[in-house]
Amino acid sequence: MCIRDRSGVSALRIGGALDESESVEVSEEEQRRIIDWLEVIGIKLPEHFSLCGSTLEAFKDGVLLCQIVGILEKKNIEGIVAKPRSAASAKHNIRRALEILYKKSAIPFHYLEAVEEIYRGDAGAILGLLKLLRKVY
Repeated sequence: MCIRDRSGVSALRIGGALDESESVEVSEEEQRRIIDWLEVIGIKLPEHFSLCGSTLEAFKDGVLLCQIVGILEKKNIEGIVAKPRSAASAKHNIRRALEILYKKSAIPFHYLEAVEEIYRGDAGAILGLLKLLRKVY
């Protein structure tokens, strides 16, 4: 069980975040906080946005991550592919967002290596990053 949009449910436990031994436990309250935070900073969430399951589809192409980073850094991220049609374009978007965050010392180096996990929609990697960004910003 997990949160879809703003409806409530119980905790979600996700394994495989960046490291096979690492898992991210995301409570219903934390899911709400992340969704609320995204809305407060001005992110227009996709109609069927969800923090459910082991795959978070909305983040796979890197566009949403770039929007979040652009708002947090108060800058337009140059060179983003708005509608990526290939894995290379999606990974480019993800890499651009992570590089900007890393340059600002906002995230640890190991997140630069999370391009593949985010591209696959790995909920552990994505939720871990969102929790960290919410804390840092």
